[in-house]
Amino acid sequence: GAGGGLIYKFDKTGKFLMKWGRPAGGAEPARGELNQPHTLAMDSAGRLFVGSRSCNCVQIFDQNGKFIDQWMQFSGPSGVFIDKADNLYVADSESGASNTTTHPGGWRRRTCSSVWHQAASSAWATPSP
Repeated sequence: GAGGGLIYKFDKTGKFLMKWGRPAGGAEPARGELNQPHTLAMDSAGRLFVGSRSCNCVQIFDQNGKFIDQWMQFSGPSGVFIDKADNLYVADSESGASNTTTHPGGWRRRTCSSVWHQAASSAWATPSP
């Protein structure tokens, strides 16, 4: 992609409230910066989970755009979904046979409550087909 990426926040009437991120591409982003955000989901606590194709990560922000954490267990997060039990599911479109050492499988599942702890990759479940 062209790079860069902004998150825009609107109220329920469509009124613009705020934005955060970076408007242009460039070097790989630092933790908490956005470059090519691709997918969004919100958990029951109101935290925003952003799948980024540039840094191959899921970044977590509060409602005001404050960075909370970043999870790096991915090769290309192209879809995120959070169920009613706050389990986060991530479609990892770039994982596969050629990179199974660092990014096995095709999707991941994690409990959103673990966002408050720096979780090791063992906290992720890679389901069997």
